[in-house]
Amino acid sequence: MDSTLYLGCDNARAANIPKQFVALDLDPSDRALEYEDRIYDEYRTEIGNVFAVLAQDPQIQFDLYHFLKDSKAFINGGTKKQSLAKKSQSEFIDVLNCIHVKTTDSATRVFLNSVAQAVNGSNADATYEQLVEKVFNHLSNSAQESLAESDGTLLQIFHLKQNYPNPFNPATTISFWLREKSFVSLAVYNTVGQKVATLVDKELPAGEASVTWDASGFSSGIYFMKMQAGNSVEVRKMILTR
Repeated sequence: MDSTLYLGCDNARAANIPKQFVALDLDPSDRALEYEDRIYDEYRTEIGNVFAVLAQDPQIQFDLYHFLKDSKAFINGGTKKQSLAKKSQSEFIDVLNCIHVKTTDSATRVFLNSVAQAVNGSNADATYEQLVEKVFNHLSNSAQESLAESDGTLLQIFHLKQNYPNPFNPATTISFWLREKSFVSLAVYNTVGQKVATLVDKELPAGEASVTWDASGFSSGIYFMKMQAGNSVEVRKMILTR
C-alpha cells in the first residue's frame, strides 16, 4: 500500500490533499504503515478535520510539503531507517501548531496536542517508524480527560516561526500564529541582551500575522527575536550577513 501523507493517508483517503504530496512518493516501512492505519482507524474524524484544514490553507500546505521533502526520513530510495533529526521533529511540531490554530474542533485540538507531545518527547535519532509507533502508543495510553486537561500545554496561545530568509541581508520576514486575540510584544535583541528594534507592541486578532525587519544600518552578526503573548514567551535566533 502506498502512503501519500503521514498518518495512514492512502490515495483514497487523500482526496482532499493537494497533488504535490502525492508527487513526493512517500514510502514508509511496513511497520510504520501498520501504526499509521491503526491511528487512522481510531481517529479518522480528527484526521479528516486535519485534511480539511490542509485543503484550505496554502501556507500550511507549503510548510508541510517542505518538511516532508527536506526531512527525507521516509521518502523512497532506501532511506526508511534514516533518523528524523530533532530539527525536523521541531518543524513537524510547527506544522501541528499551525493546524491547531486553524481548527475549532476540540477533539481535533486534543489529538494534535497529543501527537505534538509524543513527537516532542522522542529521541533525537528516532526513525519515522519509531516516531509513528510512539505517537500511537501515546494516543492509546492517554485518557481523554487528561488529554483535554493538557490541551494547550505544548501548543501555546501563539507560535513564533523561524524568520525567512535566515541568514538574511538586509531584510527578513517574521511570521507567527495566535490561537486567540492577544496583546503581542515582538522585539529584536543583540547578543548582549540590548533591545535594538520593536516590531509589534499591540493587541492582535487570532490567526496568522507577519512583520518584516529591515536591518539596514545594523552590523552583521547574531540577533534574537523575542515574542511574548500572555504568559508565553518564545525566542529564535537570526543571522544577519553582509
